[in-house]
Amino acid sequence: MIKHTEVMKQALEALEIERNVPRLGPVPTKTSKAITALREALTSVPDWASEAKEQPAPVAKPRKQEPVAWLDPWTRNNVTTDYDAYGKHGIPLYTSPPAQRTWVGLTDEDHAEVKDVMIHVGVGAGVAWIENKLREKNGITKEQT
Repeated sequence: MIKHTEVMKQALEALEIERNVPRLGPVPTKTSKAITALREALTSVPDWASEAKEQPAPVAKPRKQEPVAWLDPWTRNNVTTDYDAYGKHGIPLYTSPPAQRTWVGLTDEDHAEVKDVMIHVGVGAGVAWIENKLREKNGITKEQT
């Protein structure tokens, strides 16, 4: 899990890099204000992520469903329960789609936490926080999305 202070430090670093990009005019006021606000927040706000958090129960992976029959891949007319009839080329048939796992959403505590991120860091960081939190709660890796 990424900590709020890490997100704030990353945002500060990105803004400082952006501020140093050569440009024709002065650094935008919003950029300077955001840098100042992040520096103040990092020195005055406690590390939110260090507070004890209740970890969600791991999401059980659905059981792999076994085929009940195989369809002839060449004619697509014949069905058999004998795997050896079509070998690895047979098209597996199932009784029903695999069971879906229950989606885990955000808690009231999560809502309060993301509100703090959006206030102190910005909407973009808040959206990233929500995305990462939902992936974490639902056992989804970044590669799966």
